[in-house]
Amino acid sequence: MRNQKINMLGIKKTSKFSVLDTGGAITKTTIQGGKYNVIPTESGNVCLDKLKELGIAHTLYEHEEVPTVEIMIEVLNGINARLTKNLLLKDKKSGSIFLVTTTPERNVDLKALNKMLGLKENANLRFTDCEKLLNVTKGAVSPYAVINDTDNVVQMALDAELLQSTEICTHPL
Repeated sequence: MRNQKINMLGIKKTSKFSVLDTGGAITKTTIQGGKYNVIPTESGNVCLDKLKELGIAHTLYEHEEVPTVEIMIEVLNGINARLTKNLLLKDKKSGSIFLVTTTPERNVDLKALNKMLGLKENANLRFTDCEKLLNVTKGAVSPYAVINDTDNVVQMALDAELLQSTEICTHPL
């Protein structure tokens, strides 16, 4: 693994989104001892620059690269924002591509998700290549990555659970 700094962005929710309940149980995970730094917002990042232009309050956190959601929870423990887990999925049969953003604690039922996304019952959702589609590395996928979807093929779905938080934490690209 590269020794690389990763940024997470805490955004204050200011509007409603089209959302779905991704199903599956939510198990709360609490691990003590966050290992992150709050850093000044960097200019030159298209996502951060757009947030600033729109007047959307945000905080930028820096942390070491982490390989799993479980480790991310440990590293970012103490941030007063809801962490996110992002699934970039492709239906093998229809070719439809979805970016599903949910909570890290959510166990997503892919069969139930087929129906919620309006796919046929026999849909076959599989993880797909985030670098090719969104120009981001695995582990850095976020809702903001759809800005890189120049072909407009990725459909965004946000878990309704995230609307219960005043702040959510995602990668700024």
